[in-house]
Amino acid sequence: MAARAELVQRLVLNWICDDYEDIEQIQKGVDRDAGECGMVVGLDEIVQALQELVSSGWAKAYWLHSNPPDEFEGMPPAEKIVPFGAYFWVTPEGMKVQLSDWEGWPFDEEGDLRKDWSAPVS
Repeated sequence: MAARAELVQRLVLNWICDDYEDIEQIQKGVDRDAGECGMVVGLDEIVQALQELVSSGWAKAYWLHSNPPDEFEGMPPAEKIVPFGAYFWVTPEGMKVQLSDWEGWPFDEEGDLRKDWSAPVS
């Protein structure tokens, strides 16, 4: 069974794999997926997961309001983590992680909740 923080991190990673996403877009996606798992994930947990993803090199943050987009050095400051502020996107290393088999992932190949999955306790 996966720890809650790791599951939240993987749910967040899942939502930044196909495009740049801001905090509002990430939160909506994680809320939907976590809800299917019978979980409620707070915004603070999502921000913490983003911090861990950026620190591990699995994600990067960007400022898309310039041409070309500017990459943040590490995690953007809190005042930039707002709707239409900083955007996050998976790195090649993060994509390898996302595509790898992970026994804690709650969904099957069709996107349905696995019957043998149980929510983390911590």
